[in-house]
Amino acid sequence: RYGGDACQSDSDRVELLLKNMEDVPWEERTARFRCVIMVAAPGKSPSRPPLSNEEADPPLSQRGVSGDFAPQSDSSLEPTLAIQSEGKVAGMIQYKAQGDDGFGYDPVFYVPSHDRTFAQLPMEEKNKLSHRARATEKALPLLKALSADS
Repeated sequence: RYGGDACQSDSDRVELLLKNMEDVPWEERTARFRCVIMVAAPGKSPSRPPLSNEEADPPLSQRGVSGDFAPQSDSSLEPTLAIQSEGKVAGMIQYKAQGDDGFGYDPVFYVPSHDRTFAQLPMEEKNKLSHRARATEKALPLLKALSADS
């Protein structure tokens, strides 16, 4: 986690981020929140294409990421349908924290299209923009299809 053991709270991490970025000009303070949802269905063949995602980065396996979800070469394993959906929201890291709602980096994550930080947005508006909401919205059709196949 950013800041390591020296940062015990969200406000500690925000303070460290702002200190580390104090000399970074506005046009270089770009940032994004990103959420990736992985769905794995053991015993299902990948017979349908993954969710379309115009913003998608290459699959984790193509980026050298390994772990329990990485493709296995053992032919004795059951086929597994693994699909990812992703949500992103672009913004800027502003020079000081503003807003009382939210958590994490919300007070410094400025959304130019709304002229506010995530912490200043009403919850309903924030949820419409949220990277988590976008990823979930993209994953829902897959989850419904998988549950219908069961």
